[in-house]
Amino acid sequence: INHPREKLRKGDELEAVVLEIDKTTQRISLGIKQKYPDPWIDIQEKYPVGKRLIAKVTKIVNFGAFIELEEGVEGLLHISDLSWEEKSSSVEEYVAVGDKLWVQVIELNAEEKKIKLGLKQLEMRPEEKYLEKHKVGEVVKGTVKKILRSRIFVELEKNVEGVVRISDITYYRIDSPEEFVKEKENIEVMILSDSLDPNFKVKLGIKQLSEGEWQKFFKNNKPGNPIKVKVKKVSDKGIIVEISKNIEGFIRMNEIDDKKLELEDIKESYPSGMMVNTLIVNTDPGKKRIYLSLKALKKKKEREEIEKYSKAENEKATTIGDLFENA
Repeated sequence: INHPREKLRKGDELEAVVLEIDKTTQRISLGIKQKYPDPWIDIQEKYPVGKRLIAKVTKIVNFGAFIELEEGVEGLLHISDLSWEEKSSSVEEYVAVGDKLWVQVIELNAEEKKIKLGLKQLEMRPEEKYLEKHKVGEVVKGTVKKILRSRIFVELEKNVEGVVRISDITYYRIDSPEEFVKEKENIEVMILSDSLDPNFKVKLGIKQLSEGEWQKFFKNNKPGNPIKVKVKKVSDKGIIVEISKNIEGFIRMNEIDDKKLELEDIKESYPSGMMVNTLIVNTDPGKKRIYLSLKALKKKKEREEIEKYSKAENEKATTIGDLFENA
């Protein structure tokens, strides 16, 4: 309470407990609340987290409202827990002093005698309502709202956010989600689960959308087929290339050239963005792996040239004498 007038008036008769007698100053200290057991004893049993109850609004401040659960026990209804909608500008839009309303206990600290209450928690979260309308496996549209090192947040609709982990962005390894998406970019995502993540976000995936593209690639491209690719990055293990935005391939060091090349020479010869012709040497559809070779393509072309030359020479041999001469 802010002032004794809230509880007492001059002339009231009351019972009090003697707390202290100071003969030096001739003062006696009295207490009223000490007449009753401490209401915070066994508070965890009376008001466990998750409990819902009707309580009275006793005071409104700019950051929330104080709610009386019982005599001597108040909780705070913070402004951020009034509604799932955008942050409220005024507490008075939702509650007034004297109102009796349903609230839910969302936090309890018995030692500090603090109880945090929620009003919006009585309703379904917007993300839960979203999952009632959309099912697992459904492809939906959203806007990239925020990019972190290990995930991206996607705004699906007003007050509804989803999250894509970095491992669900693409089937190949990336160091940062920014390699694949940009903030404010409109993208398509797939709903991966009918439950929310620990931070109450809709679980989403991007790489799952490319499953059909991968299957089509493996169906139409077999080991031994030539393919044109774009250099992405040179590492100490080989060259990472882009076949499409969703499909990546790899050229091992021993598949670059017959000669042993230094890393700096390879980087200079194959800069990022360069288009090169390669040969598919191996694929692993289960792990989404495609291994390519520059060296094998070069040898294949050499063999083709030899065969072409041999065929041309054989066609010139029109007589027995020519055949003996060619032999």
